[in-house]
Amino acid sequence: MARAATAKMIIQSLCAAEPDVLLTSTVLRIFHRENGYMPRAGSLDELLVRAASAEDQDSMPLDPLYRFVIGAASRAGASSAALTREPAAAWIADSGFSTEDFVDYLESTGNRRAWLLVHLGDERVRARSIWPDTVSATLFCDGSPPRRMAAELLSERSERGLRRALRTVLDQAMAATGRDLMVDLATPEALLTLGIEHWDLVREPDGWVDLTAGFDPRLRWSARLHDGRRRTKVEQHTARTAATVGMWARPAGVVPGLARRTDVVTWLRTEGAAPYLILSAATEPHGSLQTLLVEGCGFLLVLSASTAVAEKILMNADAVPDTARRDELPERLAASRAVGPGVAMIWDDPRGRGPFRLPQVPLQDASSRQ
Repeated sequence: MARAATAKMIIQSLCAAEPDVLLTSTVLRIFHRENGYMPRAGSLDELLVRAASAEDQDSMPLDPLYRFVIGAASRAGASSAALTREPAAAWIADSGFSTEDFVDYLESTGNRRAWLLVHLGDERVRARSIWPDTVSATLFCDGSPPRRMAAELLSERSERGLRRALRTVLDQAMAATGRDLMVDLATPEALLTLGIEHWDLVREPDGWVDLTAGFDPRLRWSARLHDGRRRTKVEQHTARTAATVGMWARPAGVVPGLARRTDVVTWLRTEGAAPYLILSAATEPHGSLQTLLVEGCGFLLVLSASTAVAEKILMNADAVPDTARRDELPERLAASRAVGPGVAMIWDDPRGRGPFRLPQVPLQDASSRQ
């Protein structure tokens, strides 16, 4: 119990910058990753006691308790320098392991995230239903080629059928990797603003949670996974904005209410040269989102709520260093509570995500009934 109590103080200090890491749903997955099994349930206190009493494995670096603490610190973005400062330094000195052992483990866990790109079907003209036939996914892990997972056929073309299929795909992905999982949902336009990332899709020991509980979800337009012209368009648009000095230091562009497609295109080409755009679905005419997608806009926040949300987003985005905005802004906004279920974060970076590069199109074979 004393070891667990001390470890709690250390884990809280190392994760102080990202306290959400210590939420139950996240620490359960960290425990699973570091110790090889998922406990039925448990608070942070219970998991620390469990790790402190677990048998050490000779083939593993450190012991279960230290792996759990350092795994959480890695998830919170702690640096190796943090391990040389108090109270962590004294804790490490009493551990029987060297500081180098802890630093090596922290650095190795930093490269142990995986990316799951979930595919919900290509854009289809005159389709009788917005719901896809199948859900498929590609799993990206460091040191391994992308792995195409088996497609899951929907039991029925409905929200319920899609929810069931997504649960199965996510279960399989989590079983296939012990790493922290980042999830991107690539969907047709009609599904982008349905809030799928907020559905209860992930099985936890004490119930179901949505993807915002530690999976850092982002949305993509699936047409860009199939159509090389769509992919080229977003690459060109992103390159134009990225080439401007200090572009990501600029605030988002707020799309005005424009009734005609030609007006949206004109605004985009004359005044819409911002790193990312905010679009209010509550006030915009139908079709503006489609126009922005077709024109190659990859970074979009679509609001279903009031314009006050846009002001909150702009205010919180200012606190994010401009050098980190392209890679980290969606997660930083989520952590600051600037966005919620009323905001669809379409972050369709043509490079990929983090260290993982998006393969050339077509990424997957489309399968859809008309």
